[in-house]
Amino acid sequence: MTHAADWTALETDHFQVLSQVPEKSSREIIRRLHIYMQALPKLTNLPVRPASVPTQVFLLDEASFERTRAGHNRVSGYFLPRTFRNIIVVDASKDLATSLQIIQHEYVHFAIQNARLSNLPAFYEEGLAQFLESFTYKGQRFNWGYFPPGYHGIARSHVMPLARLLAVEVGKGDYVDENRQTPFYKRALLLMHYCNVGEAGYRQPIQRLAARMADGDAPVAAFDGEFGVSPEEFDAKLDMYLVREAEFRFMSLPAGDLERDPGTHALALSPGEADVRFGNLLLEIVPQDAGLGALFASQLENSGVRDRAAAGLAMALEQQGKSKDADAALDRLAAMPDPSVAALITAGDVLFHRARDDIDADLMGNVLRRAASFYDAALVQDPNSIEALFGRGVVEIYLRDDLEGSARRLAAAYPNSDQNADIALLLALHFDALGEDESARKIMQAAACGAVSPHMRAIVEDKLGAIRCFRST
Repeated sequence: MTHAADWTALETDHFQVLSQVPEKSSREIIRRLHIYMQALPKLTNLPVRPASVPTQVFLLDEASFERTRAGHNRVSGYFLPRTFRNIIVVDASKDLATSLQIIQHEYVHFAIQNARLSNLPAFYEEGLAQFLESFTYKGQRFNWGYFPPGYHGIARSHVMPLARLLAVEVGKGDYVDENRQTPFYKRALLLMHYCNVGEAGYRQPIQRLAARMADGDAPVAAFDGEFGVSPEEFDAKLDMYLVREAEFRFMSLPAGDLERDPGTHALALSPGEADVRFGNLLLEIVPQDAGLGALFASQLENSGVRDRAAAGLAMALEQQGKSKDADAALDRLAAMPDPSVAALITAGDVLFHRARDDIDADLMGNVLRRAASFYDAALVQDPNSIEALFGRGVVEIYLRDDLEGSARRLAAAYPNSDQNADIALLLALHFDALGEDESARKIMQAAACGAVSPHMRAIVEDKLGAIRCFRST
């Protein structure tokens, strides 16, 4: 278990940071990430834009990161896209340069998700993230696109031929195989490097290749169509470039005008605050963590976090299949005089996820109504809470007590949600349930590419087929 003294909380207009590394290092990381955020539109034509809500950044020591790493193989950081927030998790125990590379890599994934791009091929997104992760700001210049030394052997075609590289899918095969990840990543970087630095004439073909594959074209046929040669022939070009030039070439341009001060300020952490926030992170990514129940239970008497601790404990117990114990934690929360909006939303989520399991129909109705009561309580405190409106709207799809009223609330909230695609899709489901099929279909087609929620994407794909969309990057 951690303690508030081990953590630093920092905030800017774009980032909320919880850090276990020294405050000076944390501030420098955020300062450079702020510069990187401004530089990205100049380094690539990704449609980069700030997120509508601050991105949560966890800068963890080695032990805490290892605790969060379960299921992520040998990585030093990762990006978690969420419907109403984004999370970057980093092992920040390394030297500053290494930590920055990890964060910059993950920020590319964030920028792609936030730009509502969809179905980018794995080789393209990971190659681009590696190509941009080496960014530095020195002498009023941006430098990036370095190929690291030491990978001549593992990045060769006999280890990862281009045809195999193009076929890799996110979350499958070589993408997650610990023994194949490094060849995949470095061959993807080599391809991106060659097409942008080695032979700039290939810059457009590789972008079009990614677009065609995102639209469902077969990888080899799409490659032949854009590059005019087979992947096997192109392998020879890449191997020669790797040996002769890759490590010695990079990209550079003048930085121009920049906002160098992100306006970082420190936030006081109340007792137990860091533990609860770290516990909530674990709930999302390592729900099987054996220490989660004890972590939340230890904070139930801390007045500043007891409500969120009770909600977190309920979620941990529910994920362990201990529904009766979870109900006791929810009863404890409901008895508190002033539970926070965040705690009430988590309580609603606990019950909604229970209701989605295979349980008796009558029992499901009771569970859903109790979930609705927590979301309603959150909305009494904050009628504009997008997360509470979303949770209540999802429950209403099942209850169907007041679909029209729920649809009106979602429609009113949509403009203030930065036109959140999951809100739009939930509204479409309301129209569908009300029999307004054409309106529902139009909204789904328009919003499908921006969906973050796996639940929402599954519903859309069930109604419309596979989501295929891409905008040139």
